[in-house]
Amino acid sequence: MMRSLYSSVAGLKSHQTAMDVVGNNIANVNTFGYKTQRTTFRDAYYQTLQGSADSTKDLGGVNSLQIGYGSGVATVDTNHELGGYAATGYTMDCYIDGEGYFVATDTSGNAYLTRVGAFYFDADGYLVDGNGRYICGYSPKLNADGSVQVDPDTQEPIMDTDAFTAATTPVPGTQDTSFENVRICKPLDDEGEPIALSSIAIGVTGVVTGVNREGEVVTIGQIVLANVPNPDGLTLLGDSYWKAMKNVGEYTFETPGHLTGELVSGGLEASNVDLANEITQMITVQRGYQANSRVINVADSMLEELVNLKR
Repeated sequence: MMRSLYSSVAGLKSHQTAMDVVGNNIANVNTFGYKTQRTTFRDAYYQTLQGSADSTKDLGGVNSLQIGYGSGVATVDTNHELGGYAATGYTMDCYIDGEGYFVATDTSGNAYLTRVGAFYFDADGYLVDGNGRYICGYSPKLNADGSVQVDPDTQEPIMDTDAFTAATTPVPGTQDTSFENVRICKPLDDEGEPIALSSIAIGVTGVVTGVNREGEVVTIGQIVLANVPNPDGLTLLGDSYWKAMKNVGEYTFETPGHLTGELVSGGLEASNVDLANEITQMITVQRGYQANSRVINVADSMLEELVNLKR
């Protein structure tokens, strides 16, 4: 059989994968927080028909003779370039103006990372995202009378970062953490119910505040962001979530604006898909796929001529 048949089939498969990636990018052109992907190719296996040889006193050197067997997919990379600010007018929506990820957890304490800051408070007073997962953050330090401690110099509320660190540090000898204790929640009344708050706002450093029935400003908590050393190593889970698996590095939890971007309320991060680039890439992939299929047709014609040599 002709090598060109196998090479072209490998090329078809590679270009099909590339078209799948392009199709997914275009499908998510209006998905908040989506990061565009790209496909890179690599050449595949080579058969050596003749090895190389050094020169001798009688003859010069000889180069190797090799024939390749097509291409394969090398990588499917994610472009983590910052997407644009899409104003929504909703004060509970947050845009990360720079690096970093919101940390969302489920009831089992599993942590997920996301760039989509579409938040609201559930019936139990917890700050959750659009999928109902809890948003992690610092709780304010309280005085003996239950009031929030403030910094005497800046008059800013003091957050209990030590309690957060203790809750998210794995138990020695395990990988277990207790994200359940770092959820942002409204203050509770004497009956254990979340108090009624209005004019809820999120500041640039992630501090969440509201106004109670007495007209007093109440500090609910402070959203934290994850600073990831190698975002390219994150595993995509769907629903706008990433999971920190292998080759990510030890990510840390930071106050927005420190090693991460600040928060801008009233909007979300738009998809960073460049539609013009994706359409151009689609044409390129289509032509590559077409050329590989043409090689198969020509190889088939050559094999037909070979079969018909004896009539």
